Amino acid sequence: MSIKCCDLLRDSDLPPYLPLIQIPPLIVHGDSDQVCAYELAEQTHAAIAGSRLVTVDKAGHGLIYEKRDVLNEQLRLFAEIGKRLEAEAQAPQSR
Repeated sequence: MSIKCCDLLRDSDLPPYLPLIQIPPLIVHGDSDQVCAYELAEQTHAAIAGSRLVTVDKAGHGLIYEKRDVLNEQLRLFAEIGKRLEAEAQAPQSR
């Protein structure tokens, strides 16, 4: 099943749809990834407004195995930023 999923992603023309994403994502990419070129992460980041691109040094495609602590910290920070932005958006505006 995962091979078919990879084939579908590889063969899909996703770039035209990226600007339609309205919730800014966190993009975490290993600088030594041999599966997905780093340029793809850069293109994705440029195409999605408000996205955040984090490059992990000396990491390949398996960040969850190779750099688990770094990945977890980036996810934690991203969630923290999201919570803060949500709270600010919901706070009454002072005039």
